Amino acid sequence: MRLRDRTALITGSSRGIGEAIALGMAKEGADAIVNYSSRSEAVEKVAYRIRSEGRKALAVQADVGDSDSVKRMADLAIEAFHHLDILVNNAGVILWRYLAKVTEQEWEKVVNRNLTGVFHCTKSVLPHMTARNFGKIINISSAFAFHGLSGSVAYSAAKSALLGFTRTLAKEVGPRGITVNALSPGYILTELTRQASDEEKAQLISDIPLRRGGLPEDIDNAAVFPASEEASYITGQVIKVDGGWKI
Repeated sequence: MRLRDRTALITGSSRGIGEAIALGMAKEGADAIVNYSSRSEAVEKVAYRIRSEGRKALAVQADVGDSDSVKRMADLAIEAFHHLDILVNNAGVILWRYLAKVTEQEWEKVVNRNLTGVFHCTKSVLPHMTARNFGKIINISSAFAFHGLSGSVAYSAAKSALLGFTRTLAKEVGPRGITVNALSPGYILTELTRQASDEEKAQLISDIPLRRGGLPEDIDNAAVFPASEEASYITGQVIKVDGGWKI
C-alpha cells in the first residue's frame, strides 16, 4: 500500500472525481477526511466505503470559499488524526455562461470556489505540514486551463490561475519537504458531464484520440502517484489526464 499510515483531506469528495480520489487513496492505505458542502447523505456513503476498506474516515461539512469554515475543518482533521499528510484541492463549481452574460456575483462565486478555496485550504494545512517537514498537495485543475472552451470563461480563468499557484507554491515550500503538483482532467464521465446532449458528447469524444471519456477512477489513479513516495522528487508539475485531448 503506497499510502499506508498517511492521512488525506480531499475537498469536494461526496461525488465524482473527489469521491474516486478518496476511495482510491483509502485502497492504498490512507485514512481520509471527506469534505462536502451540502450532500451529507452522499458523503456518508463515501465514508462508509472507506471504512469498509479498513481505513478511518471523517466526514466534514465546509464551504472551501469561507476561511472560517475551512479552518474548522482543518482543526477537526488534526484533532481526529493528529497529522495531515495529503491535501487534494478538488472542490469547485463550473458556470456555463458567455462572458457578456456573466454577472459580477457569478464571477466571484466561480473564482471563490475554484481558486480562493484552494488558498484557504492550503493555508490552513500548511502549518501542520511544515511542522513535520512533509506534505503532498495536489490541485485539481482542468484541460480548460490549457485550451479554454467558449462559455466557460470564469471557470477556465480560475483553473488557469491554479497552475500558477501550483508552480509558485512548489518553490516556496519545497525546502520544507512539501511537494505541490496538479492534475488536469479532460472530459471525465461524472454526474455533471453526463448532462450534456448526445451531440455535445459525440463532438467532445471525436477530439479525443482514445475515443472515449475518462472515468473518475482514471483521475484517482493519477492522484495516488504524486501523493506517494514514488513521486518524492516531483514537484511543480501538471499531469494531464485527458486521453490526449488536443495534444
